[in-house]
Amino acid sequence: MDISGLSKAEVLVALFHGSYPQRAFFSGVQIPRTMSVEEAEAILATGQTYFEVFRHHKMRIDLGGDQINVNDFNTLHGEGAAERAIERLRNKGV
Repeated sequence: MDISGLSKAEVLVALFHGSYPQRAFFSGVQIPRTMSVEEAEAILATGQTYFEVFRHHKMRIDLGGDQINVNDFNTLHGEGAAERAIERLRNKGV
């Protein structure tokens, strides 16, 4: 999927919000439900571009280029999940 022209931080936020958290097996574990663009920018500034599990959300996505493979993400979250998240980003922002 082509993400050229989009902010990687905004793409990360869009995919995070378009994914489901893993179930927490420990009582009292707080699972983040939202993430800001500023938080995503700080994470990406560390050089991390591959996200297997991110804040208890299964992602399996590499944002290292302008073309991303969304097959694993879609397998985890439903057919077309990544495309819908990116389309929402393109249409109205995160």
